[in-house]
Amino acid sequence: MNNQLGAIPLSSDILKKANIGLWAFELDEGKEPRMYVDDAMLGLIGLNEQISPEETYHAWYDHIDKGSYGLVGDSVEKMTAGEHAEVQYPWHHPDGQTIIVRCGGVRNFNYTNGVRIEGTHQNVTEVIHFQEEKMAEQNAFIRYFLAPYESVYYIGLDDLLWQIYKRLDRLENKYPRSENYIESLSRYINTEVHPDDRDKVSILIQPEELKKCLAKQMSFSVTFRQISEEEEKVMQCEIVRGADDDHAAIGFRDITATELKKTEQEIIADLADQQRHIKAFGDMVNAALWSMDINENDEIIGVYWSDEFRHKFGFESIIDFPNTIEAWSDRLHPDDKEVTLNDFYHGISSRNTEAFVYDIKYRILRKNEEYCWYHAVGRMEDNHDGTRRMYGVITDISADVKLEEQNTMLQAQQKQLEEALSMAQSANRAKTTFLNSMSHDIRTPMNAIIGYTGLAASHIDNKDQVQNYLEKISQSSDHLLSLINDVLDMSRIESGKMNLEEKPEYLPDIIHTLRDIVQADIRAKQHDFFIDTINITDESVVCDKLRLNQVLLNILSNSIKYTANGGTISMRISETTVKANGYATFEFCIKDNGMGMSEDFIKTIFEPFIRGKTTTSSGIQGTGLGMAITKNIVDMMGGTINIKSELGKGTETTVIFDFKLQEAHKDAVTIPELQGVKALVADDDTNTCLSIYAMLKEIGMRAEWCTSGKETVIRAGAAYKEGDLFKIYIIDWLMPDMNGIETTRRIRKVVGNDTPIVILTAYDWSDIEDEAREAGVTAFISKPLFPSDMHKVLNECIGLTGESNNDSAIEYDFTGRKLLIVEDNEINREIATELLSELGFIIDTAEDGYIAVEKMQTAGPDDYDLVLMDVQMPLMDGYEATRKIRALATEVSKIPIVAMTANAFEEDRKLALESGMNDHVAKPINLELLKETLAKYLQ
Repeated sequence: MNNQLGAIPLSSDILKKANIGLWAFELDEGKEPRMYVDDAMLGLIGLNEQISPEETYHAWYDHIDKGSYGLVGDSVEKMTAGEHAEVQYPWHHPDGQTIIVRCGGVRNFNYTNGVRIEGTHQNVTEVIHFQEEKMAEQNAFIRYFLAPYESVYYIGLDDLLWQIYKRLDRLENKYPRSENYIESLSRYINTEVHPDDRDKVSILIQPEELKKCLAKQMSFSVTFRQISEEEEKVMQCEIVRGADDDHAAIGFRDITATELKKTEQEIIADLADQQRHIKAFGDMVNAALWSMDINENDEIIGVYWSDEFRHKFGFESIIDFPNTIEAWSDRLHPDDKEVTLNDFYHGISSRNTEAFVYDIKYRILRKNEEYCWYHAVGRMEDNHDGTRRMYGVITDISADVKLEEQNTMLQAQQKQLEEALSMAQSANRAKTTFLNSMSHDIRTPMNAIIGYTGLAASHIDNKDQVQNYLEKISQSSDHLLSLINDVLDMSRIESGKMNLEEKPEYLPDIIHTLRDIVQADIRAKQHDFFIDTINITDESVVCDKLRLNQVLLNILSNSIKYTANGGTISMRISETTVKANGYATFEFCIKDNGMGMSEDFIKTIFEPFIRGKTTTSSGIQGTGLGMAITKNIVDMMGGTINIKSELGKGTETTVIFDFKLQEAHKDAVTIPELQGVKALVADDDTNTCLSIYAMLKEIGMRAEWCTSGKETVIRAGAAYKEGDLFKIYIIDWLMPDMNGIETTRRIRKVVGNDTPIVILTAYDWSDIEDEAREAGVTAFISKPLFPSDMHKVLNECIGLTGESNNDSAIEYDFTGRKLLIVEDNEINREIATELLSELGFIIDTAEDGYIAVEKMQTAGPDDYDLVLMDVQMPLMDGYEATRKIRALATEVSKIPIVAMTANAFEEDRKLALESGMNDHVAKPINLELLKETLAKYLQ
């Protein structure tokens, strides 16, 4: 009958052992209260057998201590309201004992006849008694250890709660009990503790440090000076480990009188006692002496520092450096403290006094705030009263340590010099190998120059084509110059003197130039070469064009070299993120299916002059310099480079840069005439389709795409029948099923001749242009395709002139302007004279700086408009000639002077400007740059 506990789970054995019983009582309107209990609960309320629920209720309720009826009633009301409640109260057991019980429960809302509450009943008498015993033990502990102390506190090292056992009346007034422990003690330290002692007393407000110290020892003390009430006292603070590791007792007392109470006889007796120890040191009498007394519990009960000991640390008196362990340990260097103290406390706990030797080196903070090295040696001896004494000496070894450090440093320097010599010898051998094998890198642009020169000769009657080849020859010549600079750059890189020249550049120009430079080698090895772009929205960036070109060309050149004839090479340029500070991230990913590299070689690929075994065995010539330069340039530009490769499968190199954007040069996105116009893109590469699709959508067109020529023709026919025609087609030249020319022919049969069809290609289309035009191709566009390229070709297709991505060539008029060319080399002088004469200049020349100065001394203000000055010349160099011209006392001294020299580095430019020149143009002469520079001073 009394087991109707419903869904409450029963585990009688476990509950009984834990003194926990389960109960449920029901309060139905008009009925007597009923209580159901399990066997464990039955025993807890003193019943031997089950009785009626009504009787059970009274057996529990009638034995509640009368003073607790209110507490129990409040808890029942909370449970009835649906809250979980818990109450602890005295309960009078039928056997005559009064026990402490803890009850908790909650209402069961599944019971609908009235109110049913279910819960637990636990006898916690033993727990309460244990807690009371612990408190009594704690109080006894505090009374025993800290009875002599005037103020005593008991603190929790985790919760920082504190109990004040006793303290002086004046402290009650100054530091109320309501204050936080840390706040109150911090104020005491900052206002009443001598400034020189505050650091060591501050451990009292550092619970974690107290824990660490008390983990090693039962107690420790801190002696300090108190300066309150216009007098100075010597105070002792004793910190004792509490009844558990999370508590501590702290006592304070005035020991001023104790410190001073020794009579003269006692002092003499102490000195006599010390003589016994001094005698033990023998020939070490010049060292500083110290000793400590240790009781049977391994506790330090006395410390003696000799005057010489204090003097070694810069202290004069016992007040400055008292006879406490803390006076010494608090000044240990942080890096030495743990080891030194561990050895020390291990020593004082040693029982084998004959075998023990204390020997350690450490650093101590002297009074002048300087750390110095000391060597401490100690021995232990037994006293007659059962205590022990450790005595020892300390010597200053700072000079020895310094000498040892100097010797170590000299040895390290010697080792570094030996390593540097070895590296220099290795570098010299590697550079010799490099100079003997550098022909390959130079041959790359030379092949382009020779190849395009041959093509120009074979198409001599086609002016436009020859002009195109001459432009590519010029581009390759620029790159040849950059390779020569590479060789010179190695020494500049190694010396840290290479500089970047960042300025606004047009990314499409850089990539198209790069493509043209490598085309000759690509054709020679019959490689499939693809360049495409992904999500490029910003084309005008600030960068060092030459260095970026070096990086990409070095990587591409390696792919060409190490990919067999007929292989595939691709480069993808993507803009990944645009940052709020006006920068965008550009990723250049170059892949090939060449011979690849081993994991071991990849680890050394950025070291100068290193080449892999597979590369060497293949017979491919190379310098081993390109990737070292590449890595250095990438680092200088703030970028990253990552290489993945597998032998026999190819290599993938990814370079990432953050470039500042030139928003002012960003092209307009939309073309009003093409808003809503339908376009179809056809390319067998899905990524290319998606990229062009995104460009067309940005322009405002309705773009669609497909990946085959046949599908393109089918969709053109379907659109024609539906009356929703594609107004522009962009078709890849080479697709597997049907090339772009044949696709164009078939589309023309469907849509007629008015719809623009643009052929997209990564190759030179000159050989197929006639056939393509005949098939109906409207225009050609080269890969890689940038948004500006798309704008230009679409504007051409719809009859708009548009604006070129590049600034139109500026026309300069130099007719009748007078130049003095100062150049010692006859050929260079002749080239400069011919070039500038064709621009309209009237030319005079001087063979060296000396002649130039003579001519300027006799020149009138209208004889010359500008001087082009070489730097390295016999008799007088260009710098000295410029300084002498600037020193002339005539108007001629103000004439513009521009350096035109092969001294092409940045420091050469600075030297030119410092000598008095206005500008600097490097040889070989870039005519456009020269015209632009001259125009700054003449127009």
